[in-house]
Amino acid sequence: MPQADQSCYHCGLPLPDAADGPGKFAVEIDGQRRAMCCAGCQAVAQAIVGNGLGDYYRHRDALPESPREALPQVLADLALFDLPDVQKISCAGQRVPAASTNRKRR
Repeated sequence: MPQADQSCYHCGLPLPDAADGPGKFAVEIDGQRRAMCCAGCQAVAQAIVGNGLGDYYRHRDALPESPREALPQVLADLALFDLPDVQKISCAGQRVPAASTNRKRR
């Protein structure tokens, strides 16, 4: 695992190479400039701090789960809806309308 000064303050992933510019993505949090790995983490951190939710960073005790770790669980949870018995109950002979892009606007 990268050292704290070499990892994103928001998600913990490694910071981009120095060739990308040190501090290219940074946010001031509690009076300190914190490095971020990408524009996404920078935007989220700015939103958190900008909306007065800086306590998120002060009180967190672990980095957030990475999407790669979370996605398999989400897929496993949603797999329930692929079961034929569940589909019979939820669809019960209903016809699902095709999506239309030619709908009239009011």
